[in-house]
Amino acid sequence: MEFKFNECPDYTTIAIEGLFIGGEEANNLFDVVQEKIKNGTKKIIFDLEKVNYIGSMAIGILIKINDSLTDVSGRIALCCMNQTILEVLKITKVDLMLSIFDSKEKAINFLSE
Repeated sequence: MEFKFNECPDYTTIAIEGLFIGGEEANNLFDVVQEKIKNGTKKIIFDLEKVNYIGSMAIGILIKINDSLTDVSGRIALCCMNQTILEVLKITKVDLMLSIFDSKEKAINFLSE
């Protein structure tokens, strides 16, 4: 798994690529995001366009990040995932907890509300 941050004035985009399953890389991502939240980031978009698999630990990390953002009146949006990832999020009911969009533009509009 690889991830890249893109800092914009109103939000941060995190593009994830590869297998998003957990482990050291996912824990590193969580730690970096927690630090960004601590330093004032309140709106984060996770671009999952290049994720081919998502595991339960990764889903847990997204939920923890959502909780951290909620604590500071922030918001999270997931976007651009393939149909398989979307189905996993629906089966696990994560789609009821996190905001999911089919495009980055829609995610940006949601965070701008």
